[in-house]
Order: sequence, then C-alpha cells, then structure tokens
Amino acid sequence: MKTIIANRYSLLHKLGEGGMADVYLAIDTILNREVAVKILRGDLATDPVAVLRFKREATAALTLNHPNIVQVYDVGEEEGQHYIVMEYIKGITLKQLISKRGALDKQEAVDIMKQLVGAMVHAHKNNVVHRDIKPQNVLIKDDGTVKLTDFGIALAQNVAQLTQADAVLGSVHYLAPEIARGEAASEQSDIYALGIVFYELLSGNVPYQGEAPVQVAMKHLREEIPSIREFNPTIPQSVENIIIIATAKNRINRYKNTSAMASDIETCLDPMRAHEAKVVFENLVKNDQPTLVLKTNDKPDPKVKQKEQLSMDRLLAVSLIAFAIVSLAALLFLTGFGPFNSNVESVTIPDVHKNTIELAKMQLENEGLVPASTYKYDWSYDVEKGKVIGVVEGIGNKIDSGSEVTLIISEGLLYKVENYVGRDADEVLALLEEKGVKVRIQRRYTSEYPANTVIEQAGLVEGDEIKTSVYNEIRLTISMLSEMEVPNVEGLSVEDAEAELVSYGFLVEKIRLDANELSEGELAIIGIGVVTQQYPKEGEPVSIMGDGIVELYYY
Repeated sequence: MKTIIANRYSLLHKLGEGGMADVYLAIDTILNREVAVKILRGDLATDPVAVLRFKREATAALTLNHPNIVQVYDVGEEEGQHYIVMEYIKGITLKQLISKRGALDKQEAVDIMKQLVGAMVHAHKNNVVHRDIKPQNVLIKDDGTVKLTDFGIALAQNVAQLTQADAVLGSVHYLAPEIARGEAASEQSDIYALGIVFYELLSGNVPYQGEAPVQVAMKHLREEIPSIREFNPTIPQSVENIIIIATAKNRINRYKNTSAMASDIETCLDPMRAHEAKVVFENLVKNDQPTLVLKTNDKPDPKVKQKEQLSMDRLLAVSLIAFAIVSLAALLFLTGFGPFNSNVESVTIPDVHKNTIELAKMQLENEGLVPASTYKYDWSYDVEKGKVIGVVEGIGNKIDSGSEVTLIISEGLLYKVENYVGRDADEVLALLEEKGVKVRIQRRYTSEYPANTVIEQAGLVEGDEIKTSVYNEIRLTISMLSEMEVPNVEGLSVEDAEAELVSYGFLVEKIRLDANELSEGELAIIGIGVVTQQYPKEGEPVSIMGDGIVELYYY
C-alpha cells in the first residue's frame, strides 16, 4: 500500500481496523499536523455497497461542523483507493472507558450525554440520522471532550446486518425496535440508541444481553428496559425518566426530537427535580409507585386494544417472519438479485443548494440517483460561481431511484441595484466593491445632506439587475463639508492627482517646473509628470466653496 496519499498525507502507522476500513495516523505535510486517514479496504474497493457506505459517511460528515463531532478535512479517491481524512483524536473510545471503569458517576455520565446529545441535535438539524450510535463510535479526549464519529451506516445495511451474526454484535445492543422489525430509521431511532448508551454509562452494562444477536433483538422488541434505579437507588428519578422516554418501545412515546432530550438532560440533576414522579406510559401503569402518565394524541381504539391482547408468542412470531422477509428483501436489493430488481423505489432529491459539484454528486449517488454528465448553467442571487444552485428536477421532489438528475451550476452572482441616495457613502462604496461594481465619484457641497452622504447616482439605477463577474459602472455624487483637509497626492501622476482632488471638489492649478534644472540622475529618480510638491500640504484645511485652490508642482 502507498505510504503517501494525494501527495500530501504521509501514513505513519495503523491506529485500528474495522470491517470495512483501516484507520492510520498520518501527517498532513502541507499544514504540518497529525490527521487520521480512513482507507477503504482494498477487497471492498469494487463493492458498490461498501463504496456507497464509505461515500455516505464522507458526505454526512462534510455537512456537519460541531465541537462534539469528529471533523472531516478531506475526501478523495486515488488509484481506486477511497480515503477520508479526519481530525485525529488522542484518547480512547467510550466503550473502552466503560470497560475500564464500569458504571460512571451520574454527574460524569450526564456530562458525557450532554455533549453526545448536543452532537446529534446538530446532526438532526442538518438532516443526518446517524443510525449506529454506540460507545464504540464515541471518542473521549484526554480533557473529557466527547467526539462522535462514523456516520457511514446505511438503513438498508442496518436491516441486513441482523442476518449477519459477525457484523451485528457491535450494533444490535443499541438497535431500536422499529429497526429490528425492518422499519425505516429516524431521529427517534437515534434517540433510542442514546437512551441505551445513557443506561450503559450508569450501569456499566447494556440492558439487553443474549448468546446470539437475534436473542438481543427479540428483547428490544418485547422487554421493557430494566430500572436503572434498581441497579443504583441514588440515581434520581429525573435521570431514569430520560432513559424510559428515550427507550420507549413505541417511537411516538419518545422525545419528539433530540433538542427536547437535550433540554431534559440539561436540568435532570437539578435539586428541584429530585422527587419527580416516574414516567409510565398509559398501558404500563403500576400501582405501587407515583406515576406521571404520558398519553398519545389519539384515543385508543377498542379494536386496537383487543389486538394488543394477542399472545406475545404469536406477535413475536409475526414480527420475526416480517423481519426475515424485509431482511431478505434488503439483501436481494443490495446484491441486485431477485424480483426486487424490477421494482422501482421512489426517493427524495436531496438538498444540494450551495454545495460543491463533487459533494452534490455524492449526495445524489447516496440516494441512488445518477448525476447527469452535463450541467445546466444559470446566474444566482446567493450561490457563488461554480457551486450548485439546484437541480432541474427540483430539490425535495420524489423521483424513481436510478433516475438521472441534472445539476444547475452558478455562472456567478446576480445583484439587484438599490437606491443609494441618502445612505452613508462608506457603506455604499463597501457594498459596491464587494459586488465588483466600478464606482466613479464626484464630491459636492450641499446643505441638504450630512457630509459623506450619497446625493446622486447615475449609470445604474434602482432595480437594475447586474452580473457581478462582468464590468459594471456606477456614478455617485457624495456630499462634503464646505471646508476639507487636503489629501496627499505627492508621488502620483499629475493626471491622477488632479482627478482625485477634483473628485473632492477642489480647484487644481498645475505648475510645471523646468526639468533642465535637474541632473539626469535626479530626473531619473523624480520622474517626468509626477507631482513632487503640493500646496497646501496634506491635512491643511481648504475651502471648497469655489476659491479653494490646490497647487501641484511637477517636472
């Protein structure tokens, strides 16, 4: 294997290896810093599913920027070798910390959860569902900072993993019941995993264990989570309530979003919540303790309630059969076999607005769409040149998986000219400079406006639409005081000096000196047509009411 990636990253030694990729410590030779480089295993480089997952991790991480998420610096492919360059974290995984110390103190556990949930609030706000939250994917820096990593798990792979005992052991302990049944992952699935991690931090063990992954999955489906307060009675009920809500079997009963969970964790150790009643959902009320009943919005249907009385064995059998069918379907879909090849899945076109072309292509590919080889070009009010405005088919629209999607690329920024009269001149000049507009200035005294105010504009008027990357010129007249300090124009050409002084409202008198009085050496130093002296000097006040004259001396 190459020891230099992209002529920039020098691999030092292997940090670890996983089922799909190996991670190396490397030096970024340009920025002279340590980085972690994740490289897709060579035997998987031709596996489209593995490459898709690897690209998905890169795409997801590139959209995130949070102090508790491992930062991705670079993504690429070189000679068939896919790699991701990430922030290098010196520390251990959260799993290693739990294995070493067992149950953590409740304050330390809450501090870790605040950071971990905060990371997921940011991810969810950016429409990224992690799908594989577990202590193995959480790094702890030496200073206690939490860093969440590995955003590469796909929903289809989560379904398929339950049929692969060697691939599921790391994830099944944190798997939401709906995922085990083959349903789609969601923010609530991540919330469930966060609840399991919280339990593990406080107890030192996962709540559900079994000899085989399927046994663990069955417990997620049918068994309520053990009481953390039975393990440690000093843990406040307010803390246990967070675990109960987060790990509710029905995702409707869980936190609406991670922001709500974060708010609950923020105050869970407050003394005012020390005697909080235990959360028990309506169909799970016990009579031997105070309860806080949480109801769903809909009243229970008697028919539904009757169905819920079916024996657990029958319900479990139906669930496992359904799960097996969904798992087989996922495997057939991923491998391209079976009748599923003829079914066309509907997918949503992702939001590629303002992204680079490369990132937009990766987003489309991750959704099973095909980026067109040609682009459409247009001008944009908010997307800089060379980046993606959108797609011809429309962001957010649903189309068939495998469809070709055409990116719309920005040719440059558009700007709609405003009415600048009455506005501060410095503010207007800075704005126009940013938009690439050439400004020609004339200054004039007026008693109607404060000094340094735009009093007239010409060339471009309000409502004109201009392309900022082409030449545009506007003429502005700016108000000035009746008396102004003379600027320094010595060293400028006579023409430039005169133009600057006139723009301020001064009258100019040019006085040419006899060049014969100078030696050739002096003339070479001073130059012909260059202002050598001015009068009045820089900073001296001069009236601009018609009698303020600035004299320019030159050879």
